[in-house]
Amino acid sequence: MLTTPKRALPPWLILLLVLCLTLPVSADGFSVAPQLPENQREGVGGFFDLTVTPGQEQTLLVDLVNISQTEDLTVTVDLFTATTNSNGIVNYGSPGISDESLTHSIEDIASTPERTIVVPPGETVEVPVTITAPQEAFEGYLLCGINFNKAISETEPAE
Repeated sequence: MLTTPKRALPPWLILLLVLCLTLPVSADGFSVAPQLPENQREGVGGFFDLTVTPGQEQTLLVDLVNISQTEDLTVTVDLFTATTNSNGIVNYGSPGISDESLTHSIEDIASTPERTIVVPPGETVEVPVTITAPQEAFEGYLLCGINFNKAISETEPAE
């Protein structure tokens, strides 16, 4: 368990930042998969589970693949701080009600340059997500969901 010291953080102190991206996944004509960086925790795959230092900035990459060979794909990217629902289940996929103990939300430390991405037929696009770890250590984990949803055109019926 990490505790926050009263003095400046020593350089060897690390902050564990977990960005959950339950991937690779294929749905709605596209697939996504994380490009796991060198600071990925050993033995963990399919989602980002990173060891970072306070204040560290890093760009994570996610491969977004258009499975269709004939049509462009438009996808929206959303970042959500994980919350727990009334049944105790972790919610990674939509904005929830944050507990008052939350000191850092994903909106404070992560961003994507584009919220809407167009992928040509049969192509793969790297989607960057830039994170900047908080300057101060904190106890626990910061969990979030990086959600990719096929954009609904105005001519498509909603499902």
